[in-house]
Amino acid sequence: MRNGQRLPQRSDVHPHAATATPTRRGTSVRLAAATASLVLTLALAACGGPAGPGGPTDPSTTTYLLLDNAGQRSVSVMSSAGALADLTFEANVSLGDGVRPCGMAIGPSGRLFVTDFDGARVLVIDLDGLLDGDASSAARVATITAPGLQEPCGLAFDASGSLWIADRRGSMLPDAFVANQLLQFDASAVAGATGAVELTPVRSIEPLHGTTDTGPDALLESRWITWLGFDDDDRLWFTDVWQASVNRIDAPGTLPLGLVTDVEPDMQLTNPPGSLIMRNPASLAFDATGNVYVGNVGDARALRFVVSRLPSDGRTTVEPDAILTFPISLAASPIAGPRAVTLDAEGALWAAGTNRGLYRVVAPADEDGDVTPGVDTEWTSAGFTDGATFVWTTRTTP
Repeated sequence: MRNGQRLPQRSDVHPHAATATPTRRGTSVRLAAATASLVLTLALAACGGPAGPGGPTDPSTTTYLLLDNAGQRSVSVMSSAGALADLTFEANVSLGDGVRPCGMAIGPSGRLFVTDFDGARVLVIDLDGLLDGDASSAARVATITAPGLQEPCGLAFDASGSLWIADRRGSMLPDAFVANQLLQFDASAVAGATGAVELTPVRSIEPLHGTTDTGPDALLESRWITWLGFDDDDRLWFTDVWQASVNRIDAPGTLPLGLVTDVEPDMQLTNPPGSLIMRNPASLAFDATGNVYVGNVGDARALRFVVSRLPSDGRTTVEPDAILTFPISLAASPIAGPRAVTLDAEGALWAAGTNRGLYRVVAPADEDGDVTPGVDTEWTSAGFTDGATFVWTTRTTP
């Protein structure tokens, strides 16, 4: 994926990797960008070459996992100069009072883009500065606003470098609700943004919920898109928490410019009638073997689907291929659950819950039912952890 959600898998760069598998391009969702040296190292490893410097267990390289921690108005930083399983909490890097992060990604230029839900803007932050503990105004390269932008959340970059943002554009009250929009911004304008700048989107898409459905929800727009990502075919994936759906628009860049309303997703995965298997999907993660994992809120489970079983024929109620139940108690918090999910360079699935739990499942494609994570950490010093977006990145160990 191209949003910083995981480091490149070895099959991502192998010449014989299956192209149908949604994988990340080098941006931290096209997720946090790993460095070019790390991509080269993994490519050599995929072809039988030596691991070499810059690999995920090389002490000359530190691996970072970032989380948009809205509850603490910060970016939570975890790091390891050794094995990925040894990631430890480092700090909550404050974004400042009044800033509520709701999504983030590393852009093609290596800068960190963070949506500010409360401030109706996107913060562009120097990544090295953030990793050194500074995300204050001094570390901000740019602040991007847009006409009519109200409640930005998920964001991602497509293959051309265009920035896409999900804008909720409305109140939580149904009678005051205005449709979500997916906003696309010109790549060159975004790349050149410095200081305070207002950009006008080149394309605004209003997706519908209830594709091919004749029920009462057929005319409802999407309610709250929290996560965006593109696969290597440049298909746009997004989760809709309130409508409990996972959606895909196969060619968003071919839709007309300007405002495009009533867009039916090419694929819309929803619950079977009478089922709440997918309760509040908040994030997605893709592995190298063609699976997509769905993180949930208010449920201790993550769901695994085979991507090839999610065809582009409108609304589908495909049952999950597996249900991974994490050791998360909902008694203390009914909104706990594996809200943010991602995969690391070794193919392990990481999940973070609002219960301050951080979990790593070594072989998620082989799991079904209760899972026993290889890493089960309570990172209490991170505070209330309610982010939905993980971002991976690396740099030379300081």
